[in-house]
Amino acid sequence: MKKTSMLIILSAILLCIYTVSFAEGSVITEASDVKVVFDGKAAMYGNVPIIANDRILLPLRDILGSLGVSNEDIDKTWNGNDQSITVKHQITKNGKAVPVKINLKVDRNAAFVDDSPVLLDTAPVMYNDRVYIPARFISQSLGKKVVWEASTSTVIIRDESEFNRVREILQKSRTAANAAATMSMDTEISADISQFGRTFALLLDGRGEMNKTVKLFHMEIKPVSAPNDMSSEMYLANGVKYSKDPFSGKWEKKALTNDMYDNEFENKDISMIVNSDDIFCAGLSVADSTNPDEIFLKGDIYPNGLMNRLSINIRPIERYELGKGYAELILDKKTYLPKKMYFTAKGNFVSGREKPELSLKVNVLYGAYNGKQDIVVPDDAVNSAAETEK
Repeated sequence: MKKTSMLIILSAILLCIYTVSFAEGSVITEASDVKVVFDGKAAMYGNVPIIANDRILLPLRDILGSLGVSNEDIDKTWNGNDQSITVKHQITKNGKAVPVKINLKVDRNAAFVDDSPVLLDTAPVMYNDRVYIPARFISQSLGKKVVWEASTSTVIIRDESEFNRVREILQKSRTAANAAATMSMDTEISADISQFGRTFALLLDGRGEMNKTVKLFHMEIKPVSAPNDMSSEMYLANGVKYSKDPFSGKWEKKALTNDMYDNEFENKDISMIVNSDDIFCAGLSVADSTNPDEIFLKGDIYPNGLMNRLSINIRPIERYELGKGYAELILDKKTYLPKKMYFTAKGNFVSGREKPELSLKVNVLYGAYNGKQDIVVPDDAVNSAAETEK
């Protein structure tokens, strides 16, 4: 007998020895707030997701259907006599069709993928006469990338090869933007805000610009649908942060230590907007572009983090609680530098004890890469700004 075969057998024996019954002492909680997105499309299930041992479990038939398993093959997965599950499916790996076989059993942590033993942290269960299986395990076993978006309680399941393709593009874009000594960002924001049965529209124009060589930053947001003196403005220059209050129109300044200044400048770095984190990569796909010199990405995103990176901090908004949104991103095909971004989302923003509803559309235009970027704090700010504590 070959050494590798002996290792597999020994591993399987040990796995069975240490397998414990899941049902005893475990608590199952219905998770009606958990949403599931497959390859950018929301899944609509008739049976509610559940949580057990801090893991998401989904109905067997529903998740297998979403993962591309045919109804005929799904019908063959369940053996009621011994409550075992056998999934057979063909996936694409490195451009080749690869058959996969998965074996599980209700209330048992032992599983097998292509005869290789796997110890599950959560076993399949029977709940409300339905078989539920761990979403992450079954998805990853069938060649998918799984991402948990905590702020919206969303499981994002994506084809792993496409996920990796988007990640590579975004990493190149982030590297290119981060290397730029100067850049600018012009933003148009359209927001419908609803509260107490009333809705009003808010239009904002924003501009951000930075010079990394000398660590200068400037951002201004002007409400188009309000008087110009309601604008919000901020500068970072020579170790000082200057802020203009949108209500009083008065300037404040705060002297920062070197570490505080560096941290503030890094947080305002507009080159970091194009992010290659898992949530961003899982939502976007490469699409056909009408311009051969551009890379076009589009898809569903979860924009709470994006809003913070855009530095759209408008008083008295404390934070955003946005649901799934849609985004488009255009990159220069040669340099990978971002050119345009568009996204839309709905949700709420928090302002004190209030949580008005928010419908948001944002257009961003990038430019001034490695050009002349003169950022000068106005004399009014330098001379009249009131000192705040260090």
